[in-house]
Amino acid sequence: MKQQINLYRALYPQKPRWPFTKKASLIAGLSLLIVFGVTGVVAWKIYELKQQYQFELSVKSIKETAFNNMKKEANDSIKHDQQAAELAKLKSEFRKMTLLKGQLEQQVTRAATGYLNHFVSLARQDIKGIWLDEIILEKTDNGNSVSLAGKTTQPALVARYINNLSHEKPFQGLSFIGMRVDEATSEEKRKGKQTGKKISSFIVSTEEIDIDDRQRSSGKRQ
Repeated sequence: MKQQINLYRALYPQKPRWPFTKKASLIAGLSLLIVFGVTGVVAWKIYELKQQYQFELSVKSIKETAFNNMKKEANDSIKHDQQAAELAKLKSEFRKMTLLKGQLEQQVTRAATGYLNHFVSLARQDIKGIWLDEIILEKTDNGNSVSLAGKTTQPALVARYINNLSHEKPFQGLSFIGMRVDEATSEEKRKGKQTGKKISSFIVSTEEIDIDDRQRSSGKRQ
C-alpha cells in the first residue's frame, strides 16, 4: 500500500477559502446595509427639510397675520380719526348754524317787536270797502319808510284811510307822498261783476313811487 505525502503542506498550509455563495451573500448583505443606510439618511434629511419648510411656512403665516392685523388696526385708526375729524367739523358747523339761527331769531324778534305797534295800528283801521294786500315797513336813513298796497271798492276811501292812519302814534309825522289808484284789471272786473262792486288797486308810500313799484303792482294784477 502506497501513500503520497506532501511534506510542504505542513510548512505552508493553504489558506481557507470562502465558497462563492458565501461571498455573494456577504456582498449582497453589505450592499443592502449601505442602501438602507443611505436611504435612511436621505429620508431623515428629507424629513428635516420638510419640518424646516413647514416651520418657515408657519412663521411666514404668523408674520403675515400679524402684519395684516397691524394694517387693519392702522386703517381702523385712520378711519376713526377721519370720522372723528368729520364729526368735529360737523359739530363746529352745527354750533355756528345754531349761533347764527339764534342771532337771526333775535333780530327777527327785535324787528317784529319794533314794528309791533305799527301792525296794531294798521289792524285798528277797519274801513269797509278797503283792504291791504301788502305792507312794507323799512328802516331808512331818514327814519321809517312805509308802503301799503291793497284793493278798494271806492278810491275815495284811500284818502280817508291814510288820514285815519296818520293819527295813529306810530305813523305820526310820516307823509305819504306817493299815491296811485289803478283801474281794475280784467280779473278784478270779473270779481267785481261777481260781487256787484267795482274793485281797484292802490298803493301809497312815504317814498316816491318809482317804475319798479309800478311794475310790481302791474305784475300782481296779471
